[in-house]
Amino acid sequence: MAKKNGYAESNPAKELGQEKHQKPPIDPFTRSEKEGILAELDGQALTYFTLAFETGARTSELLALSWDDYDGKRLIIDKAMVRRKVKLNTKTHSTREVLLTQRAKQVLRDCPTRFKGGPLFVHSLGGPYLDADDFNQQWRQALINAGVRYRRGYNCRHTYASLGLTAGAKPGFLSQQLGHTLEMFFSNYAKYIKSEDDDLELAKIDAYKKTGQKLDRN
Repeated sequence: MAKKNGYAESNPAKELGQEKHQKPPIDPFTRSEKEGILAELDGQALTYFTLAFETGARTSELLALSWDDYDGKRLIIDKAMVRRKVKLNTKTHSTREVLLTQRAKQVLRDCPTRFKGGPLFVHSLGGPYLDADDFNQQWRQALINAGVRYRRGYNCRHTYASLGLTAGAKPGFLSQQLGHTLEMFFSNYAKYIKSEDDDLELAKIDAYKKTGQKLDRN
């Protein structure tokens, strides 16, 4: 900041290296955990976390949604709630269209603010939610009631990716839905990509160990 504002000729921290750290592992919810959590929620919290699970959208993106962003089939994500203010760009500075599952569309059809326009998430006083504090409080209680090990609500995003891959959805499609590059997507979720040939690959290894001969791919 000193260099940028002309108070220093050079950046004194330029030669300082950043200490390496190990990224924590992805810890998504299982399908049964997801259903148990949603069963314990209602009102705006149910809408919020259903969309979190069904779209993989970031917290900041969900809070910034308005009804103008929904066309009955998809959500347009082009802004984010940052420090309690809406910024007209996302974390990746790119707009994306997120196709909605039937469940996501149903929860939006059932939302009482649908015909009022304006922000999608509106609190009891009629104003927009500027942060997720109230939702997170209900989230913690829902996990306790459902008997689910605590993970933060952001893990709904990881759950969308992991369950999508397990269901056989293409990585390219999921990465677009999440607003990831393919490189970042594979870096985060590669272990959830299940190949149809997994059993065959294991069978080849077992056969070679037993007979010393390679198993015919056909």
